Amino acid sequence: MKLNLSKLYFFAISLAIVILLVNCSSKEVISFGNVKDFNNIEVNEILNIAGENSNQIKSAVINCPENQKEGLQFLLQNMPDRDLKNLSSEFLLTNLNYSYSVLDSVKWRNQIPKEIFLNYILPYANLHERRDNWREEFFNKFFPLVKNLNST
Repeated sequence: MKLNLSKLYFFAISLAIVILLVNCSSKEVISFGNVKDFNNIEVNEILNIAGENSNQIKSAVINCPENQKEGLQFLLQNMPDRDLKNLSSEFLLTNLNYSYSVLDSVKWRNQIPKEIFLNYILPYANLHERRDNWREEFFNKFFPLVKNLNST
């Protein structure tokens, strides 16, 4: 897969924003452990919007690891309707998996506030970007550069 310069630019800007926000934010870090259950109305609304893709969304929810459910819930509640109608379970779960595995692997994990992770690290695309599987390539190229750092 050819390196997409817009993705690289987005990654670099996102990383810079995360570093800036973490260093400028209060040092209070919100726990990743509090997952609020969907209520039936939210689930039904999401599945109604997903329409013919609702089986993919259900599959993502059913197969999502417990420690990633908060991220999936955030994505489902905030993704554009067109993504609810088109993204596969595999796409969502793969993106969740890379996001959480990187977060869980770095020494400075506890310096990333939950809001920063959910809003700026977890999302699979920004605005009108093409929805493609870029995380594996970025993981392979860039994770070795940051995995041993002690802080952001």
